[in-house]
This record gives sequence, structure tokens and C-alpha cells, in this order.
Amino acid sequence: LARFLGKHFPKLQTSGPLNNAIQRKESATREYQDLEALTYKDASFDYIIMDDILQNMPNLDKVLSEVHRVLAPSGVLFATFPFAIDSEEHLIQATRNIDGSIDYPVSQDSQQGRPAEQPAIVFQVPGWDILRDCNNIGLVRAEFIFLCSPTRGMLASDISGVMILKAEKP
Repeated sequence: LARFLGKHFPKLQTSGPLNNAIQRKESATREYQDLEALTYKDASFDYIIMDDILQNMPNLDKVLSEVHRVLAPSGVLFATFPFAIDSEEHLIQATRNIDGSIDYPVSQDSQQGRPAEQPAIVFQVPGWDILRDCNNIGLVRAEFIFLCSPTRGMLASDISGVMILKAEKP
């Protein structure tokens, strides 16, 4: 997606999560950020696209707050992630302790949205409360867009399409 968008939007800036050492090695030219403490200036971006990363963030509220901070007025967040469509609340898969250690309240083998080869930890699978979380930190018109296209391969395992979170900064 980043390569495609980069061809059409020369000002595109890409970044990855600081905690993924494998990806850092694979792409030395890509910028990496701590998503809970972004180094970007306030109101830096008109659009932020987060592709399958929110589930890997131990402090989802802090990440959303940082997104709100760096979005310009009228800026828009688009995010995809494994979505607990049948749950109002986020499904907690792991928690990070103050000392940095990780607790797994559920079996690591049963973590939703975590392929066995993926080194990232799934901390939560967001449920419908993500809309409330967006509103709580100041994003407005938080909603899901549902995309489905069997001919273009846009299918998920538990629902027949892809849910995209869209939220705006007023």
C-alpha cells in the first residue's frame, strides 16, 4: 500500500512501529516511531492510515491520543485491524506490566489475529468500544466502513469483508 500511495502522493511519509525489530532489519530506509510518543509536530498530517497495527499496541488510548495530536484540523484516521465484531469490549489478549514484562490472560496459541509466524504481540482485538475510545480522545464521526470484494480478494476469515475504522479530527 505504501509503495502504491507513494507513486501518487509525493509528500507521503511512512513509518512503522518501533517495537518490530524484524521489520527494522528488512527496511533500513523506513522510519520507525514509538506510536505512544510520536516525534511529529502537532497537526502534521491530513490523513493517517494505520494498517493492522492497533491490535499490537499495549496502550491503545495513548496511541489514539497521539494520532489525534498529530492530525491536522479536519484530518482523518483510517485504520484496519482484527475486529471483534461480536464484542462491545476489546478482547484483551496480553498486558504490558510496568517493568515491561508481558502477561497473557489467554493462551498465546489462541490469540486472535496473530499468525504463528508474526513476531508482534496481540494485546487486544478491538471491539465496538473503539468508536467510543475515538470520541473520548477528541476524534469525531468515528465509524466503520465495510468493504467486500471477492473478485479483488477482500475477504476476512470471520466476516465477509474488511472493516475500516474512520475517524476525524474537528
